[in-house]
Amino acid sequence: MSRSRTYRSQALVLRRTDFGEADRLLTLLTPEYGKVRAIAKGVRRPTSRQGGNLELFSHVDLLLARGRELDIVTQSDLIQPFRRLREDLAATSYGYYLTEVTDGLIERGEPSVRPFELLAAAFGSLDVGTPPPLLSAHYLLLLLDALGFRPELFACLECGREAEPVTNYISVEQGGLLCPHCGPHLGDAARQVSVNVLKLMRNLQKIANPGGLAIHLSPGLSEQVDRQVRAFVEHQVDRRLRSPDFIARVRELGERATATIPPVILSPPPPVILSPQAKDLGHTCTAPPGLTCSRSFAAAQDDKQEQGDSG
Repeated sequence: MSRSRTYRSQALVLRRTDFGEADRLLTLLTPEYGKVRAIAKGVRRPTSRQGGNLELFSHVDLLLARGRELDIVTQSDLIQPFRRLREDLAATSYGYYLTEVTDGLIERGEPSVRPFELLAAAFGSLDVGTPPPLLSAHYLLLLLDALGFRPELFACLECGREAEPVTNYISVEQGGLLCPHCGPHLGDAARQVSVNVLKLMRNLQKIANPGGLAIHLSPGLSEQVDRQVRAFVEHQVDRRLRSPDFIARVRELGERATATIPPVILSPPPPVILSPQAKDLGHTCTAPPGLTCSRSFAAAQDDKQEQGDSG
C-alpha cells in the first residue's frame, strides 16, 4: 500500500534559511517522523499568511506534501510562538544551543516522540525565564537518555562500586563515572568531577521534565554541569558545538553593557521659590519645582482682597 502524498504533524522549528526570492528552507522536529527537511514556498512575501507561523523555535501544526528531497509546507497553524524566547537575546542564544544539539543527535525519519516532548518543554521553560545554564544541562541529559546515550553516574563503570561522596572521575569515552581508584588508570581520558557537580547531574537525571528542578544555584555550578554534559554530547556528535561560543559572546556583551551604565542617583526636587511679596500675602504657588513664582504682586493682592470681601 502506497503512502499518502500528504501528512499532518506538529513540529518545532529547529532551523530556517531564506531560499530564492520568497521561499524558506526549514529543519523541523516532529514526533512521528523525527527530523524533517521542508520548504515553505512564498512565506517571505508580505501577503503570505504563513510567514509568522514559521519563525524559529515556533511550535506549529503543519500539513506537508512529500517531495523527493524536501517536503513542502502547504498549511500551517501556530500553536505556541515562544515569543519571549525569540525576543530575549540570552534566551535566544540558549535556544540555538538546544536546537544545534537536537539537530546533531536526531536522524531524519526516525520517530522522536520523547525528544519532541523534551524540546517543547525546554522551550516553554526558557520562555518563562528559567535560568538557561541549568535548564540546558537538564535537557541535554534527558535527550541523551531518550536516545540511548545515558551517562552512567551512579556506579563505577570499571569495578561497579557505587559512587561515594568524594571526588570521582568521569570519562566521556567510557560513558560515565569512574571511582577514585579506577579513574586515574585512564590518564587524560578521565577527568575529576566534584561532589556537587556529580550530585546535581544525578538529580537532573531523575527529573522527567526540563526545568523541573526548582532550586537556586550559583551560576558557576550550573555552568560546570553544563560543560560536563556538553562533553558527552560533543562525543556523540563527534564535533565541537558552535553555539556555546555565541552564548559566551552574548554574556560578555551583557556584562560590558552593565559595566558602562552609570548609577542613577535620585535626589529630592528643589523647593518652589516664592517671591517675598507672595509669601507676605499667604500665596501658595503652583509653579514647577525650582522655578520662581510667576504671579505678580498685584495678582496676590487681588486674591487677598477677594478673601476679605467674602469674609
